[in-house]
Amino acid sequence: MALGPLTYKTPNQITFITADLSGSEGCGVTLTAQGTIGLSTVQTELPYGVVVVGANSINGGAGQVAAGALEIVDAYGAVIQLQAGAGAIAVGDSLQVNGSGQFIAAAGTVGEWVWGYALTAAPAGGQFLGRFAPYIKQV
Repeated sequence: MALGPLTYKTPNQITFITADLSGSEGCGVTLTAQGTIGLSTVQTELPYGVVVVGANSINGGAGQVAAGALEIVDAYGAVIQLQAGAGAIAVGDSLQVNGSGQFIAAAGTVGEWVWGYALTAAPAGGQFLGRFAPYIKQV
């Protein structure tokens, strides 16, 4: 069921993207401004959600998203299909994003965000299930 420009289980309407999110399914996004998301590419960006159905803007690239074109999951505790980055993922791995918003196995250092953990394994570049449970590394 498509919820249009609304994310699952939240009233926060996403109407703008910072870049083309076509083909970004399973990648992490951050909230860059009210109603605007972009791929999360550094460990210090606040995790917002994961792309389920990617989209381009109405004019291509960054800009306004057509109603119903983009779907993301942002509910804490949700089980989501994720895209692995350059390294393999093992069950139970802590997850962070790489420079493309894909997920890598990493425990993080103090002040960095951990997005959750892997529920299934995947080879480099593969898909896997993960639990979206972000927290900032304290120690």
